[in-house]
Amino acid sequence: MTLRIALLFAAVAQAQTTAPVPRCLAPVPRCLAPLKEEDVSSLVKVDPEGRVVQFVSTCHVGFVPTVEAVEGLAGAGSGDVVLGAVIADGYSHLSLSRARAELASLKRTIAERTPSNAAVRDAALARLDADFAPTRTRAALVAPKDEFTSDDAYAELKRRIEAGVAALDRRHADDRRALAGRYATELAASIRIPNRLLAALKERKYREEGLALDYLRYDANLRRLMAKVGETEYWFIVPAGVGTTYVARALCVRRAGE
Repeated sequence: MTLRIALLFAAVAQAQTTAPVPRCLAPVPRCLAPLKEEDVSSLVKVDPEGRVVQFVSTCHVGFVPTVEAVEGLAGAGSGDVVLGAVIADGYSHLSLSRARAELASLKRTIAERTPSNAAVRDAALARLDADFAPTRTRAALVAPKDEFTSDDAYAELKRRIEAGVAALDRRHADDRRALAGRYATELAASIRIPNRLLAALKERKYREEGLALDYLRYDANLRRLMAKVGETEYWFIVPAGVGTTYVARALCVRRAGE
């Protein structure tokens, strides 16, 4: 365990022994630095989720919540509440360009995992069909009618064999559905976190870096400010009594999907 986490735990222990405040409500000690992935993994092993969320909201995280990072935290025992706090805090520091890069990476991950799962599923179904084929062939064999077998008895024999083959086909169909369902469940599990990150990323707004706002004109009668960024012109209605400098800040905020 890193020295930083050791100091954090020591301060927490001191706060718990000197004040009758419940552990989950005790104030978070002064943060030495933003939390690393291993810091969060260490905290979830000794603290309840609510306490870990306090650490995240107070100390913040010093890493981008990529698929690998969040899946690693989940594997280390972080629950949905902690993961949600880490994702929200990590995304709050992204620029628009970085958010767009993460968006593209998440889409690639989902696109890669989906056909990979389908290929493995199809191969498994093919093996299942291949293993079933000899069994069905043997079950469907009907010996030629001999002189000692009446027509009715031979017809009954064929009906029994056909019924047996139909039962085999039904069981095989059930086996195929079960196998396909297992791979569907595995696919859903493999893209659950990427989809969660994708949804969280799209919900937020991000500041665009290096944005140059060129003033064009202002219509005092309409309180309309005209400005230009690159080759694109924008106009804004400025509320009465409000300065126009806020427009530059508002203009810098865009959604990652835009």
